[in-house]
Amino acid sequence: MDDLTKQILEQINLNLNQIAIYIDKITKEEISIDSAQIYLVDYSIYKFLKKSENQGLKDTLLQQNKQIVQEIINNDFARFCSSIYVNIETLLNKFIAVKEGIEKVYKFDYYKKSKLYTFIQITCGVEPKDLSEEEKNYYYTIRHIMDIRDVIFHGEYTGKSIEKRIEAKGKSINIYLKQLECKEEKLIKIFSRYLINSQLKDKITVRGNLNKGYAYVTIPNLKSEYIDINNVVTDLKNNLNTLYHQLGKNVLINSDNRQPENYLNIFFQAQDYLLVKNTLEWFLNKLDQHL
Repeated sequence: MDDLTKQILEQINLNLNQIAIYIDKITKEEISIDSAQIYLVDYSIYKFLKKSENQGLKDTLLQQNKQIVQEIINNDFARFCSSIYVNIETLLNKFIAVKEGIEKVYKFDYYKKSKLYTFIQITCGVEPKDLSEEEKNYYYTIRHIMDIRDVIFHGEYTGKSIEKRIEAKGKSINIYLKQLECKEEKLIKIFSRYLINSQLKDKITVRGNLNKGYAYVTIPNLKSEYIDINNVVTDLKNNLNTLYHQLGKNVLINSDNRQPENYLNIFFQAQDYLLVKNTLEWFLNKLDQHL
């Protein structure tokens, strides 16, 4: 290698190093980005948002977009999902108002996941379980976004991080019982003591064969002290003296070897901004076909 070539290569390496150092120094604090001028999706392409009666709706979405973009800039996936849900909730309420009547939007026992279920039935013509794999992925992404919004919105006063609260939100446990003598309704009532809200007892599922004396009980929405399955098993065993007459005098209680996947936590850990963006666009496209 001659001296001239060597000097050129050394200069190129020096320039590349200087560029790398410069890029490394750039932070969000050093760059001022106007989130009002950045759009996650192009709202102008949707026909229903071009209608004069929906101008207010479009303005609201654009305003909400500022917060969505700010969370991307902050690299805060949890709050990004929370802000995306505000966008989806605004659109979902508009859809329900048009299709079901405005009074249905504010019905106290018509929960957001029930609204989403109605949305799927009307726009896709099937129940969620019968969606294509791609659309099922979008559907469950919206449900995950809803759950993360709940974690953000309701707050936490025990000092737990958002990450730990999301993990707890998505956690379910399986308990295995054998030599059981108990009706399903009573079994659900017993296990509802571990729920954050006993009114959620319809979320508890029982599999197995009670007539043959065994069952697998799946419990979601757990109180924080029962996130660890061992605490549930220990509590049940410690209270067998009072539970024998309900579960059977020879009942055996153990954690099931097959525990449920924590799909909410898996979704959160993936931090897939693009999937969330694509989900919002899918949702908007479905609305555009029906509004």
